[in-house]
Order: sequence, then C-alpha cells, then structure tokens
Amino acid sequence: MSKGIVHKRSGWIALILFAVAATALLRHSLLPDYALLPLDLVNNNEPWALSEPIVPQNALISDPFYSFYPRRYLLTESIQQGELPLWNPFVMAGTPNFANPNFQLFYWPNLITAVFLPAVHALSWLAWGHLILSGMLMYLFLRRQQLIVPACWLGGMVWLLNGYTLVWLENPHRLSTAAWIPGIFWAYETAVQTKRYRWAAIGGLILGTAILGGQVQFIFATGLVFGLYGLIGALSRWQKEDWASAKQCVLMMLPIGLIGLGIGSLVLLPSTEFAQISQRSLADATTILDSRWPTSQLITLLAPDFFGNPQTIGYWGTSNYAEMTAYFGAGALALAISGVLVGGYGRFYIQAVAIASFSLLLVIGSPLINTLFIFPGAEFLSLRRLLFLIPFAGALLVAIGLDGWWLKPSSNRQLAALGVVGTSLALLVIRAIPTLENVPQANSSWQNLGRGLLLATVMLGLMVYLPKRPFLIAGLALLIVMLDLLQWGWRFNPITSTEL
Repeated sequence: MSKGIVHKRSGWIALILFAVAATALLRHSLLPDYALLPLDLVNNNEPWALSEPIVPQNALISDPFYSFYPRRYLLTESIQQGELPLWNPFVMAGTPNFANPNFQLFYWPNLITAVFLPAVHALSWLAWGHLILSGMLMYLFLRRQQLIVPACWLGGMVWLLNGYTLVWLENPHRLSTAAWIPGIFWAYETAVQTKRYRWAAIGGLILGTAILGGQVQFIFATGLVFGLYGLIGALSRWQKEDWASAKQCVLMMLPIGLIGLGIGSLVLLPSTEFAQISQRSLADATTILDSRWPTSQLITLLAPDFFGNPQTIGYWGTSNYAEMTAYFGAGALALAISGVLVGGYGRFYIQAVAIASFSLLLVIGSPLINTLFIFPGAEFLSLRRLLFLIPFAGALLVAIGLDGWWLKPSSNRQLAALGVVGTSLALLVIRAIPTLENVPQANSSWQNLGRGLLLATVMLGLMVYLPKRPFLIAGLALLIVMLDLLQWGWRFNPITSTEL
C-alpha cells in the first residue's frame, strides 16, 4: 500500500477500524433480544426477588439499572406521545428533568433515537454510535496536526476504547459528552489554520452539543484544557512575530465559547440553580482534595487490575474500581512516555505535553487546585470525575510517539526514550510495592503487572524495528492496543437478555 493511497483513503479506513472496535466491544447488545444494561440486578428487588436468584455479572454497575434506564424510558415514552417531559412526577414529590443534566432532556441524538427505538435498544445503538464518533473526531483532530496517518488511527483507537470510557459505558451522559470533546479542538484548529470563522461556529455547536450531553464537570475541565491549548498556540505564533495569527488564535476561541455556552445554557442555568439545593454540598479546596486520584493508583495505568476487579477476585483499592480507572493500554502507555522524547518539538508537541502535565497535576490534587476557584463552577468539582483527561492526553502523546518513531528512526532521542520509559515504569512498580504487604490477592497483582510490563516491552520492541517495515509494525501496534483494551474491558459491562 503506497503512502498516497493511505492518505486518500485514510478517513474511510479509520471509520472501518473504529466501527469494528465498537462492534466487537458491544457484541450482541446490538441484537434485538439483548441490551447494554445490568438487567440481571432485577432479582435483587421485590417483587422479582421471589424468582430464582441470579448472580450479577458486575454488581458495581447499578446506576444504569436504577436511574439511567428508567429516565430514558420516561423520555422515550413521552417523545413517542408527542411530549417533552420537563417534569418527573415519579420521583419523590416530583423533580424537574430540565434541571438535571444527567437526564439529557435537550440532547438531540437522544430525542431523534427516541422516535424510532425503544429505550432498551436505544442505549446500545447510541453507545455504538458515540464510540465511533469519539474515535473519528480524535482522528480528525490529529490529522489536522499533520501527524502520519497510522499515528492518527492509533490515537483515535486509544480514545475510543480507553478504560475510563469502558467502565462508565452504561452511564450514557459521560460518553455523550466525552465523545464530542476532540471535535471542539478539531474545529478550533481548523478555524485557526484556514482563518475561517465558520469553523469556530461549528466548534461552538459541538461544544453546545457536548454540554447538552449531560456531564457538566467534563465541560469545566475541557474548558481549562482548551484554554491552555489556545494560549500556547497564540504564544508560539507571537514568539515568531506572527502577530495576526496570534491574535486570531485568541479570537477564534470566542465564538466557540459564546455559541457553545449559549446552547448549553438550556442545561447550565437551571441545573446550577437546582444544584444549590441538592444533597451534594458545595466544595471548597479541602473537599475537592478529598476526591483526588491517589498517586498509588498510577500503577493502574500499567496494570489496570493491580488492585483487583469487581468481576473476578474483588476490588481492594481506594474508593471503587470505576472511580479509579484511567487505563488506556500498557503498550500505549510506554509509547506515550516515549513520545515526550521522540516527538518533534513543534507547537502541537508542546501543547500535548502541557495538556498531559496539567491533567495529571489536576487529578492528583496538586496546589493547582487552589487556582480553580477563579472560575465559576469549581465548587461542584470532584477530581475523580476528571480522570477522562488522562486517556485524552494519552491519546495525544501516543500519536506523537508513533509519529516520532516513524519520522526520525535511530536518533539519539529514541535511544534515550527507551531508558526513560524503563525508568518510569520501574518507578511506578516501586511506588506500588508497599501496597501489596499482607494482601491475599498479591499473586494476582503481580500477574497483572507482569502482563502490563510484557505489553510495554513488546510495544517498544516494535518501535525499534519500525524503520524496517513501518506499515506492518504500525499495524501491529494498533492491533495490540485494540486487543489489549478489548480483552480487558469487554466483559466489564453486562449485556443481558431483554427477557429479564
């Protein structure tokens, strides 16, 4: 396959790759008699508890059964009767749906799907579509940065199948928001490069759709990262005395923010008022720090089940498994770390490294937290809700890493990268060892760690041989990352029979 053919058809190939990955993940939940729901929890509730007990596939996933599916059922039934359910009379003494972002009342993909599909099947097909969308938007963003095509495929696959997405897959508002985030950056970068404000308007529409998707905390974090990205872009152009481009980098952000927040105000204004009287108290810096991601959990970027898994031997780490997961592939982690050294030192490289550094400092609860309160909405934050930033930054660095290994083979930086990756992984292991003292599941932890180290080693070995067969090696790297994330994640989410 020539390089020209790859560039000409790369978008269609990306679409096929992402569709295959999403279909493999969801498998038979797309069939008429199955659903992406933990319906096996029904036997834990009266009056169905009178029937024969069923051991749940994953008891951790209960919110979709108790909250998200009933809400979607109410939405679907109301839409099919020609009504918009602004009020829910079935919860307590009634509650306003329009003031609950998680209800996704104005999210147009849900409204369209509700016309044609019952709620039980709409959840599966919407998840499938959003997964493909997330991969494609990340691919388009990376292509706009002029990275090699296989690197863009790999970055899109990492974002599509990342662990944070998989553990929260059945909570639709998370995916409905996160899937659109790379599109905001893509539209902005396109606007800056083409100097056309209509692309900024498109970015605003994407941002507004993401807000209506329902996970407002994602939007807060995205706004911070997006601002950082745009500021670095403007400064890099200012240093080159390209004053017009630097000014445009700032101006292009304005329509995205104004249009996006204008559309999102349908959700943001009532939910902000409603949140003041919710059971979730407003946070200060101390409260927010209590929700940070412990540094001991860094080992799970290499070995996701180091502290167990609710499906197998049980989880014995901090908080619960889903709240702590940010895995985006052990091999991808090694490639991402190497990308810090082998990536070209251009503007996007600086932006990606800055986003990764900022994201890590944010979720682990660094002193950076104190500065967040200059922005409205910080008082509602939970740092663990922002863990999606880790695989997002990982996808950027993975793409930069493969691009660097491809374009600059056998450089001194690549030799140094091998040492840096090895040292980084060794430090992760050393940091995690004390947590295994007097733990009955230690053998399983070591096995999971060994698997992660093996995948990381294989990935680096492939990169060393990349110059000999670049397309073959890049394809193998993509396959390893995809199979690793699928094998780890595809049993996490229950897919049950609708007979239940």
